[in-house]
Amino acid sequence: METVKNLKTKIRSALKRQGTYSRDLEICIGMVAGSYYAFLLAQTDIEKLTCSYVEEKTRENNIKLVPHPAFKTLKDSQESVRKGLRELGLTLSTLTVDDEDELGKLIDDVESVK
Repeated sequence: METVKNLKTKIRSALKRQGTYSRDLEICIGMVAGSYYAFLLAQTDIEKLTCSYVEEKTRENNIKLVPHPAFKTLKDSQESVRKGLRELGLTLSTLTVDDEDELGKLIDDVESVK
């Protein structure tokens, strides 16, 4: 799974490819990367579910079926990512780096060194 650090790097790279990167955008980059990471986590959780609900007990000790919390997280994080990317002038498609892209290879090489 992606890391927040890796997502920040991809966002910065996309901004630099567009010629719109500025250090002033780092806060927004961090927020978008964090929201996208939350989206990915919720998506992973949802993929593991066998049903879309959880059971809760009411004050009267009755069982109530409610939507699984991961669905709310997914919806909220989707909206945050969409808005954040729009503020940065990006789309999800601008974040994807082609495997044949030299910049993408450089990013992968740099991140593999720890």
